[in-house]
Amino acid sequence: MKGPLLVPIIDGVLLPARPQSLLVPGAFADVPILAGIDADDASAFSGPLVRSMSRSAWKSLLEQAFGSMAPKFAPLYPAATAAQRARSARQLHRDLGLAALYAWSQARDGHARSPAYGYLFDHLEPGPQSGRWGVFHSSELPYVFGTLDAAPERHFTAGDRAVAARVSGYWRDFIKSGDPNGGDAGDWPPMQGADPLLMVLGRRPAPRPVLPPRKLALLRSFLSRGGRPSIFWVKRPASG
Repeated sequence: MKGPLLVPIIDGVLLPARPQSLLVPGAFADVPILAGIDADDASAFSGPLVRSMSRSAWKSLLEQAFGSMAPKFAPLYPAATAAQRARSARQLHRDLGLAALYAWSQARDGHARSPAYGYLFDHLEPGPQSGRWGVFHSSELPYVFGTLDAAPERHFTAGDRAVAARVSGYWRDFIKSGDPNGGDAGDWPPMQGADPLLMVLGRRPAPRPVLPPRKLALLRSFLSRGGRPSIFWVKRPASG
C-alpha cells in the first residue's frame, strides 16, 4: 500500500533532480540546518497510538519496515504480550524516524562544510487527547514560537512554559548565528561522524546518540543493502 506523497517534487526549476544526487559541492546551499522529529510523529500518519497489537500484526509491521531483515531487528523490540507489542510499535515508528534522520545526516556529512543539528522533541503537549496522539507531529511548534497562550484549553503549566523558553531560545540563537548554542539551556552538538549525537528536547534538554549501539549497527547493515527507513509509508496493521 502506498503512503501519502510526502516527498520533494522535482520540478526542473527549483529542484532540478533528486535531492540525493545534488549532494555535491556547488549543487546545494551549504548552510547550517536544524532538523528533527517528534517522538510520536507517526501518530499523525498511522493513526492513534497503538493500545494493543496481535502477533501477526506485529510481524507484519516489522516486515513492512525492514523486509528480509525483520528477523534480525525483532529481538530488539519486546513482543511477548499485546502490551509489549503496543509499546514496541510506538518505539519502532520513532526509531524509523530517527533512522531516516541518521541516513540523511550521513549523506549530507560527506559533502557539507556547514553543521547540521538534529533533535528529538519528546515533551508531551497537554490536552484532552494527549494520551491518544502522544508527542504528535508538529508538537514542538507552540514551544518554538511561544504561542502557548493561543490554546488556553490545553492548560499549559509552568513546566510547559519553561520548555518553551528553552526551545525558543535554541531556535532564536540558530536563526541569529546558524548555531543553537548561545544560552544556558545545555550544549547542542552538531550531527557529525559515524555515530552522531542529537538533542532530546524536553524538560531537561540533553544530547544523546541517534540510536543505541545495537540498533545503529543493524541500521547501518540495512542501509548498506539499500534500505530506506521512513515513518511515512508504514501503515499500522489493525490492532487486536
